[in-house]
Amino acid sequence: MCVSNMEKEYLEYLKNELLEMALTNEDDKARKRLIEKEIPRNYVKLLAIADTHLGCYQDRRDILDYLANRAIQNDVDYVIHCGDVVDGVSSFQDQLDNLRYYSFEMQSQYFIENYPEFRVPTIMVSGNHDGWWKNYTDKDIIKYISKNRDDIEYLGGSDGIFKVNDYTMLMMHGHKSNQKIFERYQDYDIDLAFRGHSHTHVVKYPDNIVHIPCLVNKRLHKGMENSFQELGVWWITIDLRDKLVYKRLELFRERSMKKSLIKERGKY
Repeated sequence: MCVSNMEKEYLEYLKNELLEMALTNEDDKARKRLIEKEIPRNYVKLLAIADTHLGCYQDRRDILDYLANRAIQNDVDYVIHCGDVVDGVSSFQDQLDNLRYYSFEMQSQYFIENYPEFRVPTIMVSGNHDGWWKNYTDKDIIKYISKNRDDIEYLGGSDGIFKVNDYTMLMMHGHKSNQKIFERYQDYDIDLAFRGHSHTHVVKYPDNIVHIPCLVNKRLHKGMENSFQELGVWWITIDLRDKLVYKRLELFRERSMKKSLIKERGKY
């Protein structure tokens, strides 16, 4: 049987993903899964981002800098980041060709120096690209970053609970089964869930999942040239007393700072 190069690359991708999942399964049993915050108000303001893939040539530091200024102006309380913080390293030559840096130390330092100061904590989970570093170095790059940036608070894996007062949010990257993740946190009364990985925005009302777009231009990986993605973020205000969610999606164009706004208001 003849196997094409694309099929070989896809099989290699699946092998890396399965290895990353196996390495994190043991960590999941012991890791910290909960971050709790108390604020003296009946509302909280969030900036929800994901898939920054810092360290590749297509990353968008300009948008991150813009968002930091906007977050400060809008008195955002917390930034939540749903993973694929860095681009990681793999065995795919086309992915390696898009990297600014290939080493764990250089890629983590690149994030530490270029992820902007939002003046508020960033609550973070890891993604599959971040997990690739465990395949090759047995090191958790987000854990390392959080020890070198006081504003980064890490949930310890690719999913976890972020709770503000009595409002409970589930954060996940999304490369694992949504059903299994919800089962893991079935003891929590989850009000809202955030998910990255898909590089596009979709709101699935039955599970209250907010899908977060990406903040990276389309990378030149084989098989991804024609894939659909959106650059964007969610600005969210939550009424903690009545559990009303007010959300605004801000989308950006690739390779420019022109943006369009989609406004939505209402209760999930």
